[in-house]
Amino acid sequence: MEIEVSDPDLVEDLISFLRRARYQAEARGYGTLAVEAPASVPEGLARLSLEESLAAWQARHPGVRVRRRPAHDL
Repeated sequence: MEIEVSDPDLVEDLISFLRRARYQAEARGYGTLAVEAPASVPEGLARLSLEESLAAWQARHPGVRVRRRPAHDL
């Protein structure tokens, strides 16, 4: 999955946050990062957990928005 961050300066912060939650995350471009769940987590649970993690991160960064979109060529 790819995630766009409305404040590109916070991409590295989000990457660190997601890695602590055991997701694979890497910058993909200006304001964009790629995220993959651990292989051992079922897809539905991983997606729900990612949604919760993104909501928690956004709560720490008022005014910053994230937009999820399907990944291409991950």
